[in-house]
Amino acid sequence: MGTTRPASAHPRPPGDTEKQEDDEDGHHEGDPTGVFVEHGATLQGWWAGCRTVVDMRDAAADAVVPDTKDWTWTLERPCPECGFEAGAVIAPQVAEQVLSLTAPWRGVLDRPDAARRPRPDVWSPLEYACHVRDVCRVFEGRVRQMLAEDGARFANWDQDEAAVSGRYGEQDPSVVADELVEAAVATCRTFEAVDGDAWQRRGLRSNGSEFTVLTLGQYMLHDLAHHLVDVGVVPTAAGR
Repeated sequence: MGTTRPASAHPRPPGDTEKQEDDEDGHHEGDPTGVFVEHGATLQGWWAGCRTVVDMRDAAADAVVPDTKDWTWTLERPCPECGFEAGAVIAPQVAEQVLSLTAPWRGVLDRPDAARRPRPDVWSPLEYACHVRDVCRVFEGRVRQMLAEDGARFANWDQDEAAVSGRYGEQDPSVVADELVEAAVATCRTFEAVDGDAWQRRGLRSNGSEFTVLTLGQYMLHDLAHHLVDVGVVPTAAGR
């Protein structure tokens, strides 16, 4: 699941990585024209303003606490928060449910306030959409890894870091909508290609949690359903 912090931009003032020395003309070594000497007060005011904006954005970022809970229990019983019963989804339904549980996102991202957080400590619909897109990408890659190697070990995916480095809250909603569809279609096709005993091939997360291709698909579907509820959409899927 994902409730995490958006990226914060930290503009760097000119020459902040090295100490500046004055030359014979009173100019700084990194400022041969003397513009920083001449306009130092103005630039200091500009930088103070930037720091204020950054501090405000950092305060908003810190309002969201990363979700560190283990959600594997959702494979065993319905989720009381979203109502989805992942364990009820059978293998032939996984691929089609990937598409049905991601289809509403284009409409969500068309909202005029898609990039606005409902509360400082809750992701915006745009941030949730970026997370769902990346969930599809990561899980599609993990399924391919399991099909190639039984007992595959997954690289750790830090969802908090992904949101920060990916600047979720600053992305273009229309672009994210297209990328989410592309990721969902790729994931659907990968699950469609699974057959017979391949559904029982195994994979392990970095924390030791073991999945089969089927349970990984079920686990992912709960994530997709849960985040629709997070943005006010009632999922329509086999696990409802």
